[in-house]
Amino acid sequence: MASRGLDRARLVAAAAELVDRRGPEALTLAAVAAAVGVRVPSLYHHVAGLPGLRSALRGHALRLLHGTLSAATIGRAGRDAVAGLVGGIRDFAGAHPGLLAFTTHVAPDEESAAAEAAEAVVALVFAVLRGYRLEGADLVHATRVLRAAVHGFVTLEAAGGFARPEEVDDTLDVLVGVLDAGLQAFAASPSRA
Repeated sequence: MASRGLDRARLVAAAAELVDRRGPEALTLAAVAAAVGVRVPSLYHHVAGLPGLRSALRGHALRLLHGTLSAATIGRAGRDAVAGLVGGIRDFAGAHPGLLAFTTHVAPDEESAAAEAAEAVVALVFAVLRGYRLEGADLVHATRVLRAAVHGFVTLEAAGGFARPEEVDDTLDVLVGVLDAGLQAFAASPSRA
């Protein structure tokens, strides 16, 4: 098997396609090597084993998520911006069901590219939530609440967890409304003063 034309970008793209098609648990060096037509040792020229591949994939997933969220929130504020974040994450999860798992955390020893991509996503969410006059620890708490709610929604939706006949898009609108109202109430809370 020749590795002609194999570079890190092609390797990461193949790994991304693999996890989106077969799930994160399908990510092995053997599976990626087979997908790009090389032997496993050839992968080590581009990544530091499976941990390095996971880190590269995490950076790739987070850059894609950032692009999706940027497009979904540009020029928007308040409830409309939250709707953009929620819809953007849902769109990302639909387009990249396997990569979604690579957006949930970045380890302290992660490659700098993955850490930078994660920080860009966090900065974007912070920018949206600053529209609610949140700063410091309040901004972090609000971000965690938003992430938990939206990640839970998209995970349940992907697993077929919304079997009742009511329209799921209507439920998503309710989620956005609840998040918006909650963020407004949190921002106005006397305990924050």
